[in-house]
Amino acid sequence: MREGKSPTEMELELMVEARSKLAEMCQEFTPNDIIGGDGVRGVIEDLGLNCKDQSLGFISPKITISEMCLLAKERWKKQNTF
Repeated sequence: MREGKSPTEMELELMVEARSKLAEMCQEFTPNDIIGGDGVRGVIEDLGLNCKDQSLGFISPKITISEMCLLAKERWKKQNTF
């Protein structure tokens, strides 16, 4: 988006301000207060994992996101051939 350009002075100031506010929040709150469980569950579901299995301690096989996309694409092709 920036085409390799450096951030402007204003953007650098905004980044410093955002980092300092985040540091203050981390000192006052626990991680669960900052990022809710619903947000984490949403990311887990978006990645194609079962949220209930995660809460039960089920460890899914370690595959990369690109491998997961390829598997989903193959499954989709198989469904369309029938």
